[in-house]
Parts: sequence; C-alpha cells; structure tokens
Amino acid sequence: MTRTTPRRDPAARPDPTSGRIVPPVELPYPDPDLRDWVVRLRRWRLTDIDCIRGAATDPGIPQGTTVPSEVTTDAGHAFIRRQWSRAEHGQGLSLAVADARTDTACGLIVLLHRPQPGVVGLGYWTVPSTRDRGMATHAVAPGVGVGPARGRTRAWRRGSSPATPRRCGC
Repeated sequence: MTRTTPRRDPAARPDPTSGRIVPPVELPYPDPDLRDWVVRLRRWRLTDIDCIRGAATDPGIPQGTTVPSEVTTDAGHAFIRRQWSRAEHGQGLSLAVADARTDTACGLIVLLHRPQPGVVGLGYWTVPSTRDRGMATHAVAPGVGVGPARGRTRAWRRGSSPATPRRCGC
C-alpha cells in the first residue's frame, strides 16, 4: 500500500503562534471595479499589451518585476496570464490601473501575500508616459485602505515612491 502526502497550497503559511498551516485569505477581484475620477482598477485584459510595452521602456520596471524587458505579443500575454494566476493560485491580486476616461491600462497595482499571516505587500508602477498625472496616487489609495493595512511602506523606485507616503498618509 502506497501512502501519499496530501498536497499543500503553495501560498499557505504557518501560523506563528500555533504552527498550523493557514491558507491565505482570498483576495477576490473587486465587483464593481474600484474607480474614481482619475483611475479605474480592473482585471487585466489581453488587449492591455501596450501598457506592458510602455512599462518595459523604464529599465527599472523589468529589473524589479516580472515585466519582460522585450515585449513580444507572446511575452506580453504571458505576463498578463501570470497576473491572472496570482488570484487563481491564492498568491494575491494584480489589477490593471486604467485611465478612468479612456479605460486604457497605464499601470499595475498588486497585493501579494507576505510570509506573515494576514499581511499583504503592495506594489505598483505606472508607464512613464502617464507619470505626474496622479495615477499612482489614486491607484494606491484604495489598496492602502483594503484589509488590515499596516501603513508602512518601503520605496524601491525613485519614480513611484512619492505616491504612498506623501499622499496616502502612510
């Protein structure tokens, strides 16, 4: 008789007090989309490939994220499918940041489960052509207000770092 070990969800984490494996809290796609007069946070679409191409023009984005440095149609679609898989596999939630008037994707905001139970990390970027229009500020504000936000940020990029601490009260 062969004995098999039950498969564990790769996103599950041990609870620091009990040591039990705790599945991550599901982060569903917002319905309706989160929006204000500047941005709309929505599910990625395969037609958002121009946003991925724009992101690749900032060398810091492919260097610090999974955005490919050379964006072919296949590579762009693979990136978008990876964003969908984050929610499907319980890793977190990735949303396109779109212009509220045109619905054109111009950035990304992502909430990813951290190793500590109940904690998510927030990441974001906007394409260079849409910076200095408040897109990142408006995209990050709802993300900071979701769940038990800790209000602490760690900036990793010069072009994005001002949005969270200065304008969102973190």
